[in-house]
Amino acid sequence: MKYSGRLFNYMAVLGIALATTLAVNTGNAQSTKQGKAQVRAVHGSARYSTGGGTWLELTPGAVLYSGSTISTAAGSHVDLYLGINGPVVRVDESTQVGIDKLTYTDTGADAVIETQLNLTKGTLIGSVRKLAAASRYEIKTPAGVAGIRGTDYVITDGLVLFILKGLGHVAYILPDGNILSDSVSTGEVFVPPGTKRAITREEYNRWQTVITQILVNAGVPASEIDQNRIFVNPETGTQTSPTTPAE
Repeated sequence: MKYSGRLFNYMAVLGIALATTLAVNTGNAQSTKQGKAQVRAVHGSARYSTGGGTWLELTPGAVLYSGSTISTAAGSHVDLYLGINGPVVRVDESTQVGIDKLTYTDTGADAVIETQLNLTKGTLIGSVRKLAAASRYEIKTPAGVAGIRGTDYVITDGLVLFILKGLGHVAYILPDGNILSDSVSTGEVFVPPGTKRAITREEYNRWQTVITQILVNAGVPASEIDQNRIFVNPETGTQTSPTTPAE
């Protein structure tokens, strides 16, 4: 269901984007730990900065924490392993993203995570394990914010959000300062300023292949491609599956 309202501040956007998410249990704050982003692969050229400091070359094996920013050059990408806070994210080419927050809290029954990424330019491709109800996985962009829950996703700085598997929420900032909030389910893509459509077979094949590669390279079992998914060509009516060879 869509919602339109006045945007008083950015925290309002976050709250609407994750309206179905419970607040993190503060009773266990003493057990909250800092997460980390391990650089598993660097293809091409990339650099990073910590706390707004000097930019340095990014190499495989580096470990980054909250407050770090990553920037990739054209034709380059970086694969990150976030562990319990992910598990994986690819920082695509010509992209800049800040790691605003990586924390997790052991509640005794489950782990409550808080992952906040700030995508100022470019594209992120990621996979998020199924989260505890009180967990948060948020991606801020100049156009608004997305909340991710147990999802294979692709997101751009313009808040175009592909959900290949799972569930996401978006809060898009309209030109008049109001916000448009909507959910995005398996097989859908949100296209600002408020359109949702089905993911095409070509899009699904492209992005799911990348996500599978990132997971395998990180040593994480990859989710299976849904070979029962049927895509219908709007012009010809032809039905194809994700693994049908391109014509």
